Amino acid sequence: MTFPPSENPTTKIGRGLARRIASFDRRPIAAAKNFGAKAVGIEYDTDLAAFARRNAERAGVSDKVTIITGDIFKEDFSAATVVTLYLLPDLNQQLRPQLLRMKPGTRVVSHLWDMGEWEPDETLRDGDSEAFVWIVPAQVGGRWTISDAQNRWDGVLDIMQQFQRIGGTLTIRGAAQPLLGAYVHGALLGFTFVALDGGVRSVRVRVDGGAFSGSLQFSGHLTPIAGARTAN
Repeated sequence: MTFPPSENPTTKIGRGLARRIASFDRRPIAAAKNFGAKAVGIEYDTDLAAFARRNAERAGVSDKVTIITGDIFKEDFSAATVVTLYLLPDLNQQLRPQLLRMKPGTRVVSHLWDMGEWEPDETLRDGDSEAFVWIVPAQVGGRWTISDAQNRWDGVLDIMQQFQRIGGTLTIRGAAQPLLGAYVHGALLGFTFVALDGGVRSVRVRVDGGAFSGSLQFSGHLTPIAGARTAN
């Protein structure tokens, strides 16, 4: 499994029973050595953290790899763009809320164990080994206003969300239409709807906190649109 270089860290975390494996795991070192990534490892055990630091020095990447002796539930790793885990299932699920608060688009990879109700976006297998990949979704659940740049039309967007699964309705002039093929992938939100004139239109926007912007496509034409959250 490989990831591209990043200005932000790749974080590898281990704790509890899994920590015995985590510090001997050379994935942060490999990420730094092979791809130039900045890597951070969080290790609960003092001796194993020291061992990991020596491994980084031997590999010649101590300037790119930081090993923190600490608790994964207390350390701040929110700057990471990729998080790799080797934790037991109950710890994965305890960590899940923290992961979901990370920047949309952050990649989370767990060896062997999943995240319960948060279904993986991808499952990777290599022989008997299995890993799960998630893309942290933007939090889009709630009510939004949506309109085009010229204010020629506007509507109310109601979205229900469970992790990366979404659905809802778009209400224009009092008529509610279901969102078809709705998805959220990182910061990208998209759906299709049938307008009042019977035409099928597609919306593709990028979410930034409580606002989004993008385009509406109809008959090969793109119209700039924007929206804002009015209620969670």
